[in-house]
Amino acid sequence: MARARNIKNPFLTLTSSPFILASLSTANGEDEPGLANSVMVPLPAQGVSGNVSKEEKEFWEKPNGEGYKPCLDFSIKYRKASSRISKEKRRFLAVVASGGLNQQRNQIVDAVVIARILEAALVLPILQVNLIWDDDSEFSDIFDAEHFKRILQADVRIVSSLPSTHLMSRQSIEHQIPSDVSPFWIRARFSRKLKEEGLLVLKGLASKLSKNLPPDLQKLRCKVAFHALKFVTPIQDLGYMLARRMWIEGQYIALHLRLEKDVWVRSGCLTGLGQEFDKIIAEVREAQPEYLTGRLNMSHTQRRLAGLCPLNALEIARLLKALGAPRSARIYVAGGEPFGGSQALQPLAAEYQNLVTKEMLSKEGELAPYVKKASAMAAIDYIVSLSSNVFIPSHGGNMGRLMQGHRAYVGHWKCIKPNKRAMIPFFEDNSLSDAEFGSIVRMLHRKSRGQPEPRSNKRDRDVIAHPEVMALSLASTVSETLLSVCAIALVAILSLQVEATSALTSEKFNTKSSDFPSDFLFGVSTFAPQTEGSPRQDGRGPSVWDNYAEKDPDVEALKQLGVNSYRFSISWGRILPGRTLTGGANSKGIQCYNNIIDRLIKYGIKPVVTLFHFHFPQILQDCTNGGFISRSTVNFSRDYAEVCFREFRDKVKTWITEWSECEGYIYWSLFDCIEWVNGYTTGFRFYYIDRTNDFKRIPKKSAKWYYDLINAGQNNAIVSSKQQVL
Repeated sequence: MARARNIKNPFLTLTSSPFILASLSTANGEDEPGLANSVMVPLPAQGVSGNVSKEEKEFWEKPNGEGYKPCLDFSIKYRKASSRISKEKRRFLAVVASGGLNQQRNQIVDAVVIARILEAALVLPILQVNLIWDDDSEFSDIFDAEHFKRILQADVRIVSSLPSTHLMSRQSIEHQIPSDVSPFWIRARFSRKLKEEGLLVLKGLASKLSKNLPPDLQKLRCKVAFHALKFVTPIQDLGYMLARRMWIEGQYIALHLRLEKDVWVRSGCLTGLGQEFDKIIAEVREAQPEYLTGRLNMSHTQRRLAGLCPLNALEIARLLKALGAPRSARIYVAGGEPFGGSQALQPLAAEYQNLVTKEMLSKEGELAPYVKKASAMAAIDYIVSLSSNVFIPSHGGNMGRLMQGHRAYVGHWKCIKPNKRAMIPFFEDNSLSDAEFGSIVRMLHRKSRGQPEPRSNKRDRDVIAHPEVMALSLASTVSETLLSVCAIALVAILSLQVEATSALTSEKFNTKSSDFPSDFLFGVSTFAPQTEGSPRQDGRGPSVWDNYAEKDPDVEALKQLGVNSYRFSISWGRILPGRTLTGGANSKGIQCYNNIIDRLIKYGIKPVVTLFHFHFPQILQDCTNGGFISRSTVNFSRDYAEVCFREFRDKVKTWITEWSECEGYIYWSLFDCIEWVNGYTTGFRFYYIDRTNDFKRIPKKSAKWYYDLINAGQNNAIVSSKQQVL
């Protein structure tokens, strides 16, 4: 995402951002209603000035957005269906959202997505009365209902209330919904009832809908969360007013402290305030054990070491100091009243004296309309926190995830997620100096400071917290049609070390396949220029890398090795020899890959396909004036990916959009691959190919080692005593 340019008058209410305006348009160039102006954005960022230490400069520095931008260009299929779904008048979905403000927001997001899945109109969500905070706010008290309808008018029909034809004296409420359900499950479970009765009422949607949805539905999630759910004008104006009072004084930190009484009850942790306070929490917990969430068999200490406890004020102070936050830093404290009052904040206030809350920032009477409205107060906290230079949550939660995603969506503003599990043991180590402790803490958080975090192989990440899955960049977008990313467990094996140590065996290494998870994939890989022949054979078009020709991979060799997966790349030019789909796909090329896939499946080997591994078609390199540095390549790659997914998706379940260094890898390579970084003098592979002897495959010592690792305890062997082993 590109960084927003400075806005000359920071005292104007900000509702748009230049990079949002530039990137949030539909594929045909027409803006959706109000979409480009609907994102709530922070006040302009302030640079680091003056004589500051390296650590302090690093603390305030904004992360590199790496060119990511918001991308809500829905597919043609989605847009065609919208014309029908947005006019739905027979089927209605009503949803009851529970919990605090940000939990309700997440449920509203999923309610819209479920309405889209079921092709139903959505009644404005009902906010359940919150008994903990005694808040009876309705949807229109917190969110701008007309704005909500207008922004989503192309996606789902939103109505304020049910028509009289659908009113019933008694309506059953569906609340027994399992976690992580798919669109297929939603349709199978509710479509018939919705068709017959015309009305479906859902309750308890928190964390029920799968985090792994088709791209269009993921984009819809972002559209609802960051565009449609706009706070009503009085709340938004007050929030920005308080934010400007912080902003005018310079850089500031926003801390979302989870120190409220109910948080301590639910987390099962000690407060750090002494036995008197811990006893109060224990009594409430014993009287209402249903409040305790997860890990019931863990002690207080185990919970803390596992990172399941909120950071208390003392721990937050140590974290800030270690990260390089200056003692003069101004800190906005978001959250409810801490259990223990001012005593709970005392360790933090002793180290950082410029602590501010919304009550301290506001003038007399400004907060009066919201004194008993916890949701409105949380909304104000959200707005002020959004404009902070650095945001830090003490215990994750719904606001932490929403804020993380929102700050990423509007340009990657710094959001530091405390790595509690890794950090807590060092809190207990009194032998560490402040300098040593600071160095360790900064190292632990080097990758969690708000920089882009593509979901990659971590598919269960929430797209609202990690909206990069919706981002468009020249480097990352190969296709919007593929659902999967690097979602495969990969084994990292250092081949050169294995081959150099001839005495190494699986017995000495003391590792076997049973030490890994049951679904762990042991595999090998090749890429198209390694294993495919002439560019003129079977209608393939030439690529920018056409200097190496070999035979198709030997499936028999894979079977001998004992692997359960094989990663190979498809040659773009063999599938689409021309520039676009209009020139037609190459049927012989498609059949070639179908043959390989069928042979793999026959031997019980899982095919894993890499769409792009350097083999960019030469014709596109020439006509696009630069290949991947040209934006027109996005459309060409979409055509290529569409053909691949259409032709092979029934057999191939794991796809990788582009080759890259992942966290571990399926061993590269099965056959000869020359290592260019060593001046083309060395190679790495499991099998040596004797080109002077009819291309005979000869397993190397590394093949024997890998086989033993996978098949330890079995009686068969990869090589017989008569076979040569290099």
